[in-house]
Amino acid sequence: MQKKVLITGASRGLGNGLVVKFLENGFHVFACARKENNAMLYEMKKDFGEKLQLIRMDVSDTASVKKASEQVNAMTDSLDIIINNVGMHTDDSNEVLEGINVDNCLESYNVNTLGALRVTKELLPLLEKGNMKMLINISSEAGSITNCYREKEYAYCMSKAALNMQSVILQNYLKNRNIKVLAIHPGWFRSDMGGPNANLAITEAAEGVMNIIGKAEGDRDFPTYIEYTGKAIMY
Repeated sequence: MQKKVLITGASRGLGNGLVVKFLENGFHVFACARKENNAMLYEMKKDFGEKLQLIRMDVSDTASVKKASEQVNAMTDSLDIIINNVGMHTDDSNEVLEGINVDNCLESYNVNTLGALRVTKELLPLLEKGNMKMLINISSEAGSITNCYREKEYAYCMSKAALNMQSVILQNYLKNRNIKVLAIHPGWFRSDMGGPNANLAITEAAEGVMNIIGKAEGDRDFPTYIEYTGKAIMY
């Protein structure tokens, strides 16, 4: 039976890299993006046909997530993997305390943290019916309180720390259903968010995420918060 994965933020960056990797590995992919007319995804659709389903989803909007969930439920009766990949920086993310607009932090929290929770809540019944039963939240080392060295990036770092807490709570809640939850730091990769000087290509980051998923499948004791190399991260 063909394995099925749903990926949010699939139109660019790591999300798009993950779509490519999973398709190449024979998965049926549900690629979720905020805009329906993404040229890159449509070009991929020409090559992969029914193996790639394009779903409009804005993770910051509960109604949009519910509608997307209805679409996915109409196409499949199960999912093996859910990857909550959507992430954002605010425009003033690199400002120190005196320069930030605190209200802007709400947008990051709504997308980076609550967006993942919305998706998980709506699609969990499909994941429970899958074989792999893997719930992946794409986090960041920026969410580590123990290892924090930054003096800014409040919105991003705090939203990822909250995502890590969400992941642990979900793992506690879902472990008796044999669902494995991971909060994966994919590394610093070259993208619109990561910038041109990052040390990884998107393909390398996507490959790292896939490797971690493969290693963690079926291992109840596998660390929840982990980087793409396989090294556990301190909360």
